[in-house]
Amino acid sequence: ILFALGQLLYENRHDPIRGRNLLEVALRRWQEQESGKEEPNIPAFREIVLNLAHLEEEQGNLERAIQHLEMAKRISPQPEAVQKRIDELKSRLPPQS
Repeated sequence: ILFALGQLLYENRHDPIRGRNLLEVALRRWQEQESGKEEPNIPAFREIVLNLAHLEEEQGNLERAIQHLEMAKRISPQPEAVQKRIDELKSRLPPQS
C-alpha cells in the first residue's frame, strides 16, 4: 500500500517529496518484514527500488539513483542491464575535485 501511495503521489499528483517519503517508508517496511524471510517478496523490493531510482534521477539526485540501482542489481534477473544504467548515470555525475 505504501508503494502504491508513493507512486500515485509522485506520478499522478506530481509531488516528488511526499512520493519519495512514502517509497522510502515502503522500502524500510520491506526490509523489516521481508529481508529475513526464507522466500522474501523480491518483485516488490525490485519495484520499490527501481521507482526510487527513477524518482531520484528525475529530481537530479543521481548519486541516490545509483544507490537504488545498486540494490536492484543484486536481485535483478538482468544485472548487466542494470549495470549499464548505473554506468550511464555515473557518466552524468559532475567530476570529483
